[in-house]
Amino acid sequence: MRGSPYDALLEQLAAAGPGKGLKFGDVKARASVTVRARKKGMRVSFAVAGDVLYVRFDGRVEDDVHGGRRAAILTALRRGPANPITLAVILRANGDANLDGETVVVILAQMARTGEVVRGEGDRWALNPVKKAA
Repeated sequence: MRGSPYDALLEQLAAAGPGKGLKFGDVKARASVTVRARKKGMRVSFAVAGDVLYVRFDGRVEDDVHGGRRAAILTALRRGPANPITLAVILRANGDANLDGETVVVILAQMARTGEVVRGEGDRWALNPVKKAA
């Protein structure tokens, strides 16, 4: 297998964990980094500021993001009712770097259909008291 000078950097980035980043002095590196990250099964995102490329590690392709997000939302709601933005902030602080308020709303709506959570006043969500008691 042919190596790339970016392989070692991507491995260091993965070892640092989700939400960590690298800085490259040339934005042309984006294509090569994208290809190498895919081959390694990594999810990365990019930002450009001037002539600088920033690469953030968002996790592995095989990570169970959806199941993990549901569990993290349930854990956060055990503290008490919260709105989607507050939940997104909590989950992002715990390493889910790609999560936003709209995604949390969609997940909460799916969870409401299964009866895990209920929507209260002022767009505040809480654990379903019937499920909690069971």
